[in-house]
Amino acid sequence: MNHFDQQKIREIVLHSKNTNYLTHNFHPFPAKFIPQIPRIMITEFTKSSDVVFDPFCGSGTTLVEAKLLGRNSIGTDLHPIGYFASKVKTTKIPEKQLGKIPAIVKKIEAEIQSIHKGGVVKKAYYAPDFFNRDHWFQKNVQIELAIIKVVTKKYAKNQSLENFILNAMSAIIVQASNQNSETRYAAIEKNIPDG
Repeated sequence: MNHFDQQKIREIVLHSKNTNYLTHNFHPFPAKFIPQIPRIMITEFTKSSDVVFDPFCGSGTTLVEAKLLGRNSIGTDLHPIGYFASKVKTTKIPEKQLGKIPAIVKKIEAEIQSIHKGGVVKKAYYAPDFFNRDHWFQKNVQIELAIIKVVTKKYAKNQSLENFILNAMSAIIVQASNQNSETRYAAIEKNIPDG
């Protein structure tokens, strides 16, 4: 087993400034650690093309670092958002596909503006019914989130790109909801404006 300098690790962790590079800031997730921690461990205990297994991968920090260091990785997590976020963070999307995002965002914005100017709310734009839906989401937010999902599915035409955009939607869902914060599960009245 390798031995490493604990003081050196402490110094690296305490003085890490850039912790949100590449895909590391794609989605908030409770108890995320900075990428420098798995990077040190992967570098110290594995070699190129080894397999790194993270049984509680959360949003995929270790998986991303393994990929950056030329290791294969396997991650599992029971949390569906963590699983989804880690899948998105570790999936390569060709630049050509990413280039479609501004056009899709414009289509989403146009549809939202149309609804708020008196347009007809299509049946597809009604959020699915779930327990306490109206408690956690204002009606205008429910419709706008449904628009994001429907328009993305229609125009992305690529599962990886669709997942990428829906991950971005998921990343803002707490801000768009009545939930107080990422870690406080209490509803407050936010009066979120249209758009």
